[in-house]
Amino acid sequence: MKRITDVRDFFIFGNVWLALCAVAQGLLTYRLLRVDYSFSVVAILFLATFFIYNFRVLFNKDIVEKHKEERTSGHMRWMAYHAKLLSALSIVSLVAMIPFVLGLKGKTIVVFFIVAVLALAYALPLFTKSTGLRHLPGLKTFLVALVWTLSTVLIPVVESGVAFAPLVLKGLLIKRFILLFTLALVFDIRDEQTDKENELHTIATYFGSDKTRKLCLILLLIELTLIYCYDYTADQRLCYAFMLYTLLVAAVVWGGKYNRSIFYYFFLVDGMMVLQYYMVNLAF
Repeated sequence: MKRITDVRDFFIFGNVWLALCAVAQGLLTYRLLRVDYSFSVVAILFLATFFIYNFRVLFNKDIVEKHKEERTSGHMRWMAYHAKLLSALSIVSLVAMIPFVLGLKGKTIVVFFIVAVLALAYALPLFTKSTGLRHLPGLKTFLVALVWTLSTVLIPVVESGVAFAPLVLKGLLIKRFILLFTLALVFDIRDEQTDKENELHTIATYFGSDKTRKLCLILLLIELTLIYCYDYTADQRLCYAFMLYTLLVAAVVWGGKYNRSIFYYFFLVDGMMVLQYYMVNLAF
């Protein structure tokens, strides 16, 4: 049983699951493009996500030591106790990513570089030892959604070489951004108290959990409208699949309260990105 628990903790807390969620979103884009996926892009999405999310936490040694001394269990404490393993795997993922990046088209490398700069700007303390772009009021959630949208939509689109109509591409980017922004807000709701203690100003700390949850539902209503406008005439089955999925996200948002288990957020909320890929596959 302990081995199963250890594997589960590494899978979730070590951000392997989150990296697979990024892969699912990238594959979703290729499915919508109706072209074969690029193995290089899929590998980069997995390795880059694993690197950024582990490196962001391990970069700040003070936080790692602080959580290592705490007696409570949890995500940060697990990472603190496995800091050496995660540091080594982060370096391996970074090195392994290099040949895949060099194999991309020139335009794709430019997009990847821009996304990488944004991701690192979010992760690293740029202004002082403890502050970066994520500490600017309200910017944390926006940056997360933007980086995920550009990496899982724009990189596959540019690498595929498919001539997307500008309006269609904008619609795809906007819909993906709204979805990822909404899911990121659910984590802001969960972290409201912790963010207040760390003086991290997020949408949830400013508006409160109830108003933030209502904001999520408004965004999902906008998402439903966009889905109808962009997808109904093109493919009704796909449109219905997206609509059903959006309603399921709304149910998850409404259930995202403080007393939920940490695995509710790391597995179910993040897992909504994987579910979307499978629901779209069923619609084709």
